Amino acid sequence: MLDEKTINFVSRFTRSNGISIPTYYRNYEWGEDRYCNGFPRILCLEEKFYKSRKERLLKERIAREVVLWGVPRWASRFRLGGSNHSIDLLNVEGVTNILERVERGIITGRGPAIVSKILRFLIPEDFGVIDTKLVRVFGKSGKHPWLKLRANSQENAVYTNRNVWPSEYFKWLEILKCIAVKLEELCIYPPYPLQWERFIKRGLRVLGKWYCADVEMALWRYASDVLKDKKKRKIRCR
Repeated sequence: MLDEKTINFVSRFTRSNGISIPTYYRNYEWGEDRYCNGFPRILCLEEKFYKSRKERLLKERIAREVVLWGVPRWASRFRLGGSNHSIDLLNVEGVTNILERVERGIITGRGPAIVSKILRFLIPEDFGVIDTKLVRVFGKSGKHPWLKLRANSQENAVYTNRNVWPSEYFKWLEILKCIAVKLEELCIYPPYPLQWERFIKRGLRVLGKWYCADVEMALWRYASDVLKDKKKRKIRCR
């Protein structure tokens, strides 16, 4: 559960930026993924992970596709442990249990960004990505210091230890859920691309409902703009 102070910060942020969040979502860009083309890679990955979820088995080759999408330079180092390089998702209860299983299964190429990306595609309604860009805006010393996480600028990685991981990741998920609820209370709904019609038909999305993954996409774009503005101000001050 979020503490009252964080809830107030998140509520004010959502009220101030709520009307712009669908725009940030539409402006999200990563690789070949654009709103105008229906986020094709994201759509493809979510469909594959939906199948894995139904089969209750996450295979290494499917998980590696997320690494290739998100952090290509780490793909060659990525290995998924477990029986036959897969993770058995049978009898998984709650996000803590899922996180533990995925973390235990990743032998190499491991880190918060990769773990959170895998979980984001596995269960988009409850999970979102946490990476260095988001941590630089929503972590310690960021514009919105809601999390205790810090980013290593030299290695472009998120610092983790037992004091902050996975507890701060769970907090991030609660923040995403809180924003989703606040947006729906404000009657601000997700502008899913037209290409996602089959997604909605298959029950992978619910019309008018923000998933954690969708809120995170909007916040990632917001964070990109904040960091870009910060860089411009630095250049002007020289």
